Amino acid sequence: MQRLVLILTVLALAACSPAQPTPSSSTRGATPTTSLSVSPLATAIPSTPPSSSLPSSEPTPIPTPDPAHSLPTVVTAKIDLTGPTGFRQVTSAVTLGGTIWVTQYQHVRAWLVRIEPVAGKITLTSTLPATIAPAELATGTDGSLWVATVAGATGGESTPNGTVARIDPTTGAVLAHTQLPVQGQIAPGRGVVWVPGGSGLQRLDAASLKVTTTFPAAGQPSTQCGLSVTQAPSTSTVRYLDPDTGSVTSTIDLGADGHLLGNDPVEGSDNCWALVGPPAGADPTTTGSTLAELGLENKMVVAGQSPPFQGDVRFAAGTFWLIANGTMTAIDPLTLAPLGPTWLLPTDVSDPSSWTLLEAGGTLWWVGLSEALCVGIPIPTKAAAGTFPAQPWSGPFTPVAAAFSDLDHGILVGATGAGAGAGVVATTTDGGRTWTKRLLASPPLFGVTVEGSLILAAAACQIDAPPDCQSALLRSTDGGLTWTAVSNGLDGVQLASASTAWAIFNPTIHDAGVASSRNGGRTWQRYRSPCPSGFPVFEPSGISFPTPTGGWLICDGGGAMGSSAKALFHTVDAGKRWRTLFVQSLGGGGVSSGPANQALLGGDFAGIDFLADGTGWLTTGDGLFVTHDGGLSWRLLGFNDGGGGIQIDDMELLSATAGIVLVTDLTASPAQITLQETTDAGSSWVTNATWPLAN
Repeated sequence: MQRLVLILTVLALAACSPAQPTPSSSTRGATPTTSLSVSPLATAIPSTPPSSSLPSSEPTPIPTPDPAHSLPTVVTAKIDLTGPTGFRQVTSAVTLGGTIWVTQYQHVRAWLVRIEPVAGKITLTSTLPATIAPAELATGTDGSLWVATVAGATGGESTPNGTVARIDPTTGAVLAHTQLPVQGQIAPGRGVVWVPGGSGLQRLDAASLKVTTTFPAAGQPSTQCGLSVTQAPSTSTVRYLDPDTGSVTSTIDLGADGHLLGNDPVEGSDNCWALVGPPAGADPTTTGSTLAELGLENKMVVAGQSPPFQGDVRFAAGTFWLIANGTMTAIDPLTLAPLGPTWLLPTDVSDPSSWTLLEAGGTLWWVGLSEALCVGIPIPTKAAAGTFPAQPWSGPFTPVAAAFSDLDHGILVGATGAGAGAGVVATTTDGGRTWTKRLLASPPLFGVTVEGSLILAAAACQIDAPPDCQSALLRSTDGGLTWTAVSNGLDGVQLASASTAWAIFNPTIHDAGVASSRNGGRTWQRYRSPCPSGFPVFEPSGISFPTPTGGWLICDGGGAMGSSAKALFHTVDAGKRWRTLFVQSLGGGGVSSGPANQALLGGDFAGIDFLADGTGWLTTGDGLFVTHDGGLSWRLLGFNDGGGGIQIDDMELLSATAGIVLVTDLTASPAQITLQETTDAGSSWVTNATWPLAN
């Protein structure tokens, strides 16, 4: 699946690494003015959402970078790490708080070295206990610094156990240490340190340095996106564990030499990434590796995967770097599109496998067995081609959709005219009494969903739109200041979490379905909906997922007002199975789960919104309905004038008693759009904002 090519914005670099000029050819794409470039959805239509198994690699990897067309890398600082005797060897390197920490080893002794990256020099050297020789560094998610005996080493005092020690990140002193079996790299978390060794995975209390429990789980531990262990006999398998019980919650095959890379650098996503090697027995020269994005949806699953490639990938400075053929290139992890020029590796880095790439003080460093090199390679910031700013706007605005996180904070989207003109986004922090409006270089906006600073909005071209107009799903990670077109053909988008989103895929009435995203709306997988087949042709018309796996779907089959065909479904397992709550055939005949559903036999289903406890709102041509039992029974809540002059355009159910509705009122003179709120379960409504209905 292709994604939008990303452009390079050079950051100001620290003193040890002056920025090199970036050729103009490295800038990819321009800000759109009248049309949007978007990525297509996957064309396959599985009957259920994708599983956690990884698809097989494509037969032909992408071409490897050509050194002949790469830029030379300037080494701006070089630090000797062999010590006074010239024989010390580096065993590990990490960054913490903008500082580089390195462990050295010689015979039965170990040292801890601190490098100040801006000054480009060593500022501290301390001796570690002999039982930690040779030593390996690790950093905790709480900002702690740890060292442990390198797996397989017995320590300078020839003890049968290894040693784990906590280090003061200011002075480099050993704060506390303990001896226990160490058979791999340790993985510090918040308040605990996971240590492989003994009879399995040991949970070490970070305060007391006592082993509180041991799980029978072999492998290399990690705390990225939860606790996991990776085993790699002939193929790497990562197993995610419940940190309380040690039970396996999900298993993902990472192929030969596969391993976890790091947390997702994209704002608004809490996913992780892994390097996936070729399948066991495959020829790596023709099959290649891939990058897989892993996301949590009850269990860890594969949210997206890159095309195959030859080479290695390192994660540094919040960026993925493709290391191949003597070069390094910042890349987008899903498309492998370059984020800037390709650079030659420094001459000293002839074998990258023995070097660590990291970032400190805003600069990139290669740390090898005997030296550390600061390189003058700009660190790109990722901004996709098709990314454009939202401009301040004080002109006309017709809102059509709303998304609120509470009664005060919300967002409206619409256009400069009634379903025409350019897209407009309006935000409020006082329940809609005042608004900040911004204009987008996009078609009119017809749907919106929000989760923190992450916003997804649907833009749709109208019949009279120019030929180059393209409907798109727009994505913002900064609260609506900048936007990126990420896909098309989507409607009714709803974020269930910062990483999981659901939508309706609706290109034509004969080819409609449901789509889900596991990376915050950046890529989507489409699959069939449970809407009835046959005549009339049902299509999904509304979707609501208050949790990543639990949701409701409404379908519409057309027909005259009051006799339309429609259906309501519920799932608790992310769409693998759907329960039918209500089906009405063309002409008004109904099959329902209870007599109370007769309240829904009227007008077309228009919209739906649910809470996780089963409280839900549903709009039809007959008004707003409410349920408190997951959709089994309904009652009319209001907004029914008997003549169709009042229409609910959108709604946000915030709690069992509070919610927001956006209403078009044709009975008013002049006709108007109002934003109304309730705090008493719909018994009364307060109008917070009013707009004239544009012609």
